Amino acid sequence: MEQLLSQQKKRQRVLTIVLGILVAVIGVVVWAGFFRAPSSLPVSFPVASESELRQVNINFSVFENPIFETLRTPPDPIPLPEQVGRNNPFAPLSP
Repeated sequence: MEQLLSQQKKRQRVLTIVLGILVAVIGVVVWAGFFRAPSSLPVSFPVASESELRQVNINFSVFENPIFETLRTPPDPIPLPEQVGRNNPFAPLSP
């Protein structure tokens, strides 16, 4: 019995040390993430000239595809019934 308690205490001590190391590693990662200097990489966005912005090119060749030509319009939706349920769903059911 005493040997079992000794083994449990050893295991608990090892698990406590592992948990402490894990918490320390997570703390270091969070600390480094929050207090890290921002990267000095320049942020650049592609700039288009005014003539490129005004020019629009649309490729209509997709409409000539045979798969596109087989598409049909969907049928009309099924109309819903006028009344769907009770006026007051929280009212008690009356026999």
